Order: sequence, then C-alpha cells, then structure tokens
Amino acid sequence: MPDTVIQHLMAEQNIPGVALIVESETTRLYEGYHGFANLEHRVPVMPETVFELASVTKLFTTQLILHLVQGGQLDLDARLIDHLPEFVPTAWAAVTVRHVLSHQSGIPDYTSPPEYWTLTRRDKTHAEVLALVNTLPLKFTPCTRNSYDNTGFYLLGLLIESFCGQPY
Repeated sequence: MPDTVIQHLMAEQNIPGVALIVESETTRLYEGYHGFANLEHRVPVMPETVFELASVTKLFTTQLILHLVQGGQLDLDARLIDHLPEFVPTAWAAVTVRHVLSHQSGIPDYTSPPEYWTLTRRDKTHAEVLALVNTLPLKFTPCTRNSYDNTGFYLLGLLIESFCGQPY
C-alpha cells in the first residue's frame, strides 16, 4: 500500500526518485526506494544514494538557532558581525539573526553571481563562498523588504559552528 501511494505522488508531482524511511522510537515502519537517482543513466535510487539537501537545511538551521536562543546562548537581535567578524563585512553590520531568519537581511545571495555556477561542483572554503558577495553592499536596509537569502543562512551555519565547536 505505501509503495502505491508513493509511486502515485511521484507521478503526480513529477518526482524522479525517492528514498523514504519511516520509524517509530523502536521500530522501522517502512523503508522504500523508488525511481531514479540519475535519469540520464537510469541509475535507480538505492540505500546509498546521496541526495542534495539544498534549502531543506534552512529548516534545520532555523531549529538550531532557535534552540540556542531558547537556551539563552544567543539573542535573535544579535548582530552577525558581533559573532562572526571574520566573515561579515562592515557594510552588513546592521544585520541581525532575526533579519536573516525572516529573509529580511538585505544580504546579497552568493548563488546570484555567474561565477558561483562554475564553482558549484568543487569544495570551497567558507571564505571562498563568501568572497562571491562580501564586497557588495546590502541590497536594502534590513527589515524593509523580503528577499530569499542563501548567504544569511550560510552565515547562520557558521554561527552554529562557532557556538557548538564542530562543523555544521
């Protein structure tokens, strides 16, 4: 039954491949691998398939930031530059954690410059990623507009690393 539902949803939403595990605290309730990890070469989804998470990580990042806030370790109105002076240029000094979480920071998106797409498939240092935009001014004054922002969430990941002392 779950396989039929999953295959129906895949067809309806044009999803090429899915790996799904559903567990309770003690029991694996479902495990299934459907479709293709690579359509061109017809490589099936298997247990060892690696999927790009992309913006799904923003949900985890937000949860971890809010956990730090609830624990009293971080203030939503803390400026990023105060915690990450080596990564945040002075032109972005007004940006707070709250601005980033609400996509109201004005920070330029590091995926916007054309050179980003020539670098996507290679490992980059934090400095290399941020160098794509850290010489640019804010696109707008924080909290005056909304604009989807990858760079701010990248910086929140670095903030998590600084608090937790391990890679995020």
